[in-house]
Amino acid sequence: MTCMPAKKFKILLATPPARKKEKAEAVFTEGGSAFPSTGLLILAEIARQAGHDVFFRDFLNEGLEPGAVLGVIGDLRPDIVAISANTDMILSAAGLAAQVKASHAGTVTLLGGPHVTAVPVETMESCGGFDYGFIGEAENSFAEFLAAGMAEDAIRGIRGLCYRRDGAVVVNERQPFIADIDTLPLPAWDLIPDMGIYKPAVTNHRREPVFSLITSRGCSGQCLFCDRGVFGNRIRMHSAAYVLRMIRRLREQFGINELVFYDDNMVYDKSRLLEICDCLLREPEPLSWSCSARVDRVDEEMLTQMKRAGCWQISYGIESGSPEILRKMKKGITLEQVRRTAALMRKVGMSMRGYFIIGNPGETEETLRQTLALILELPLDDVQVEYLTPYPGTELYREAGRYGTMRGDWSSMNSYMMNFLPHGMTEAMLSDYFYRCYRSFYLRPRVIMHYCARLKNPLKMADLAVKYFKFKMSATRGS
Repeated sequence: MTCMPAKKFKILLATPPARKKEKAEAVFTEGGSAFPSTGLLILAEIARQAGHDVFFRDFLNEGLEPGAVLGVIGDLRPDIVAISANTDMILSAAGLAAQVKASHAGTVTLLGGPHVTAVPVETMESCGGFDYGFIGEAENSFAEFLAAGMAEDAIRGIRGLCYRRDGAVVVNERQPFIADIDTLPLPAWDLIPDMGIYKPAVTNHRREPVFSLITSRGCSGQCLFCDRGVFGNRIRMHSAAYVLRMIRRLREQFGINELVFYDDNMVYDKSRLLEICDCLLREPEPLSWSCSARVDRVDEEMLTQMKRAGCWQISYGIESGSPEILRKMKKGITLEQVRRTAALMRKVGMSMRGYFIIGNPGETEETLRQTLALILELPLDDVQVEYLTPYPGTELYREAGRYGTMRGDWSSMNSYMMNFLPHGMTEAMLSDYFYRCYRSFYLRPRVIMHYCARLKNPLKMADLAVKYFKFKMSATRGS
């Protein structure tokens, strides 16, 4: 039930627009996958239920020029602009906030996401266009912020907030993690102005329309390269009943036929997973879906039931072909587990995507050769190779100097740009292996024939050909 707030605001929740530099490196490996921000859409629903006028824009994926973005905001004239940004988009977000303040001085600007959570003081010091930052899970803090009605004294006592006072950045204590995430409202998907902007990668789905879901929060892993600052180390999951509610809502609103589950580890709780599979099998219409998992959490019973329930592909973070590198990155898996899972995937008849990272602490040409050899050994259907990136909030970021040299600014911190060079490695060697992994895997007859069989639609074939041409040009420059 919607309640009338003491003070009603017009609120815009948005992602920042991307610059060309920020999209250029993901042409082939991601192939253009794009989905809206689940976090912003949950906040939008919280604000709407509190009685405010709420709008959502995904400037990151809409492709608008900065002038057009400002025009949208100017026409809307919101009281509050709330922006969520990862590290590689933080400078774009800061630029947008500064422009909003210059054009509409009375607009309150908010920032959330993993970057400000990891480095709140540095972010607020360098991004002067933001009035407030939200640390960690923002749902409770945002609700309290709106309820305070812009009363400064009340706002500054809210947990999970950071702001400036007397020339210094103040960081309040964090909100506790939300224990039962089923208490959260469903995302306000109906506020998306144009679902047509979300074009999934042609190789990452089988049916359309396709959409994304996140059904859990937190990660129990200890990987050197992962930031767990927003959601923490304890895994909290939506119940199977809540997941089914989300799926039914998406089918009713958008007629979706396929889902990509973006949980860090969809299979963490086997009993919940099997219950979700049972729910899907009882639905009147079949649903195609894919997800991510750890190689040490799956078994044959689980995979068999997942396939029956419509799962056709699982992505695994394999990371390296070197046992020593896996140990140093604190991945917590073995190559034996990788090979066992690959054999199970082949036996059950499911597609397997492997994620790999190069440029790790302790990396040598020999460990790179081991990774390339494993990529070619495993019965993988797709691979994604990334450069190790020391994102703020990770153990690697805090101790990067021990392991190598950081390069570039925040905007270069994405996994397709070389922004960290481990001791003993050269830029040329790392770049060579990055492109060699892709060429060696995808230019094999088996993989080419596999793609031709999957992409029977001529338009999809043409789209992939264009992306591959761009990739090959990049690979040529990187060799």
